[in-house]
Amino acid sequence: MFSVVTTFTALWAIPFFETTHHASLMQATLTTSAVYVGMAIGGPLIGWLDGNTPYRRFIMIGNAICASLLLFIVIFSVQFSMGMISILLFFTGLCASSYVLTYAIANELATADNRATSIGFTNMFCVLFAPFLQPLIGFLITHLKGHDDYYQWSVSIVPALMLVAAVIGCYLPKRNV
Repeated sequence: MFSVVTTFTALWAIPFFETTHHASLMQATLTTSAVYVGMAIGGPLIGWLDGNTPYRRFIMIGNAICASLLLFIVIFSVQFSMGMISILLFFTGLCASSYVLTYAIANELATADNRATSIGFTNMFCVLFAPFLQPLIGFLITHLKGHDDYYQWSVSIVPALMLVAAVIGCYLPKRNV
């Protein structure tokens, strides 16, 4: 779920919008920042929702599917205005911020003596895929260049992985309420 930040937003979103939408650097940067605004609002909101409902698994699976679908729409709908894309990216960030619940799960699963280690490993796994996904997308962009929609297909790895996260969410441990 966090690969939307570490891979798409941090590295590929700005050149993606410059290439596919012919956006200026300023437009592409402002549009891309909508993901961060969505996450800034979504993280506390999802944390609050998790603390007040017993539906953690549903929250994580539903948000992973929604974030994935929204990002697929952003990637493959090149006719949308940058304003509309900003709105879609905001909601993508809002949904993708459900990754914060992995820290709560890590905290609950660990013993009191191992909580810091558990949360540290969780944080490591959140950023672990970036060093692999960033160059993989670059490799695909380079080798698919010349084909129609080469950029879209290359960066679509990120929302595809969000769908994988939704499937993995089905195997989350049941929450002790």
